[in-house]
Amino acid sequence: MTPLQQLEEKAKLAFGRVETKPDQYTLSNLDDLAKATQIQGKQQDISERKKFAKWIFFMVVGWLISIVAIIVFVGLKLLVLSDSIILGLIGSTTINVTAFFLAVTKYLFPSKSED
Repeated sequence: MTPLQQLEEKAKLAFGRVETKPDQYTLSNLDDLAKATQIQGKQQDISERKKFAKWIFFMVVGWLISIVAIIVFVGLKLLVLSDSIILGLIGSTTINVTAFFLAVTKYLFPSKSED
């Protein structure tokens, strides 16, 4: 009897039986566990996306309110800025908000090919 066979015999005596392949019940449990883990991961992704969407929305709103406030202050002569600075401020803000919106939208709503 080889050492491996001796070890298997000792294991059979100690644990009742030894199988090298998992039985159907074990495979079914592993499959169910994998599915449950995948569902839990998707649920966590959804909750995180909701949280980030709210945070990003309020950040963009605050950003735009501050730009509008600057423009109103310039219009009321409470703040003096040259025309080129105002145009640069409006243009860069428009580009930044648009790019930010596109990047966040692609993150929050990825293409279906990812799955």
